Amino acid sequence: SGMRLGSARADLAAARCALATGHRAEGAEHARRALRAFGMLGMPLDAGVARLELARSVMNDSPELAREEALAAQSTFRDLGASRALDRAAEVLRELGRGTGPRPRSAGELTSREHEVLDLVAQGMSNARIATTLRISEKTAGHHVSRILMKLGVHNRAQAAAVAVARGGA
Repeated sequence: SGMRLGSARADLAAARCALATGHRAEGAEHARRALRAFGMLGMPLDAGVARLELARSVMNDSPELAREEALAAQSTFRDLGASRALDRAAEVLRELGRGTGPRPRSAGELTSREHEVLDLVAQGMSNARIATTLRISEKTAGHHVSRILMKLGVHNRAQAAAVAVARGGA
């Protein structure tokens, strides 16, 4: 499987190079091979990345296929919780003229800012102190805390702090 993995990564790199030099058809072929290989190896994140390269490669000739591939990649990234990759999929969809709107989040999925606020809550900071630390208004800090409590399904700051500690934060 090491050879297959090396081959898949080489195909992905070749797809990127071909795309960067304007050889879209060649890029699409390499991306398809990488996608197949990563799929057979059970590597969904890498398969999603290959899908995005395929989408980029075919977006001029086959925008519908590009959309399908980008949406499939986006779905995979969302399932895996791969935020950066999810942002790249949204970028491809925007290039295709498809608005992505706000990124839907599961009830417990916190934004990066909410993770920052949760860590500060776990350190025992008040909303005023959080606001000062993050250079935001106290009202905004309170809003973040309220959203965190709702998303985590807890009733108070102490319970939210316990969740943060259990997740490895604070």
